[in-house]
Amino acid sequence: MLAIAFPLGILAARRPRIEAALRPVLDVMQTVPPWVYLIPAVMIFSLGKVPAIIATIVYGIPPMLRLTTLAFRGVPTDLKELGEAIGARPRTILWKIEFPTATPTLLVGLNQCILLSLAMVVLAGLVGAGGLGAEVTRGLTRMPRSRRCGSPPG
Repeated sequence: MLAIAFPLGILAARRPRIEAALRPVLDVMQTVPPWVYLIPAVMIFSLGKVPAIIATIVYGIPPMLRLTTLAFRGVPTDLKELGEAIGARPRTILWKIEFPTATPTLLVGLNQCILLSLAMVVLAGLVGAGGLGAEVTRGLTRMPRSRRCGSPPG
């Protein structure tokens, strides 16, 4: 997910047209409920790990991409101009000036990406993906009937 979201976020921060093209797609991706990603993946790839992985990747990309764009847009232009003034190459400016300045926001994006991926993994357990989702599903099915859905014990 990071390998997709991070470069796209940097590119979107540098090119407004790319951000304008990505924005409606990201808006739709973030407003669609997470289980909706599983439906087409399961229809195409059947039950198992593959649809779960695809749905997790698709669901985890938008927050990291948006926060990467926000982080690199928030770097003060003075710092970038300083790098240019001392003759630093664009790649050096990116890694030595922009990246350290953007790190706090990038970490928030990473946090959100991990959080949403864990949420999708739990849902993916319902389609037979195994792992953490299977453990949660198994735990829910073993819970005594009296403790489910707030029904009174007894």
